[in-house]
Amino acid sequence: MELMSKAQTLKSLVLRDTYLIDDTLYSFSGISLEMLDVSNTMVSQSNISGVALAHIVHGNPALKFLNVRGCKNLIQLESKSNGADPSSSYFHRDLCTLLGKKCKLEEIALGWGFSQFSLETLKPAFVSLRAITIGLGGSFSEDLLGLLPQACPLLESIVLYFQLISDSIVKNIIAYLRHLQALALCYCLGDISISSLCFSMPNLKKLRLERVTPWMTNDDLIILTQGTENLVELSLLGCRLLNPGQHCSDWVSPFIPDCSLHVECGDFLFSTLFCELNSNYCYNNAKQLLLPFITIPSSAP
Repeated sequence: MELMSKAQTLKSLVLRDTYLIDDTLYSFSGISLEMLDVSNTMVSQSNISGVALAHIVHGNPALKFLNVRGCKNLIQLESKSNGADPSSSYFHRDLCTLLGKKCKLEEIALGWGFSQFSLETLKPAFVSLRAITIGLGGSFSEDLLGLLPQACPLLESIVLYFQLISDSIVKNIIAYLRHLQALALCYCLGDISISSLCFSMPNLKKLRLERVTPWMTNDDLIILTQGTENLVELSLLGCRLLNPGQHCSDWVSPFIPDCSLHVECGDFLFSTLFCELNSNYCYNNAKQLLLPFITIPSSAP
């Protein structure tokens, strides 16, 4: 705490995965903070509260990056029976209100305690937001996710974990967020189909579909890559209908030749780099990387 009290000019503070108490944050005297990461901070019984975070936000209006994923106390209500002030049941509301009034965030990662109220209150802080991660505990309904393009028009990166998604949400994101460069849908609930992914996404660089497209076939993958020709990273997990027995160049290389691909399909798992697969160099390296999971002809095409 002594160190924190002497960090007036600190611009970046990363405390993730540490054992931390509120008093540590209260001791912080800085006024120049631009990045704060307290994700998954832990103490013996719970983790840091919204009121302690609000204390830092109040003194650091230049804050641009905030990561509070895993901070469960943002939704834990104080019991009136223990003498707590009734307003203490709204710690996360105080935090949202301060962020909305004081900050212009560029990146945020959140989870527990954030809901429709949070998004509405944070709108002023989200005008310049470029990256958002919504993790476990975030109560974002389907309708609320559909409002993201309106609330955050400059978004370049969206990462969703354990959220309720649908074709309409994905289509809305793709249609209206023209600056989007990274999209990750991981372990989400709901159903999406190839119809939501067959749009042109020329600016998209990174795409992760993890446990959300079990129906994807090789034909679906080709359709997907036809609209994402500038991808540099593609991760597909839980796609049991993909057939790794076909030559890999038949899948995606004609459409995304410089893409790093990570695929889990059924009992098969492989990663490789597609870069001018028609050359002997990449052909020989593909043989080393993919065998025994993919059958490659004896001579290069």
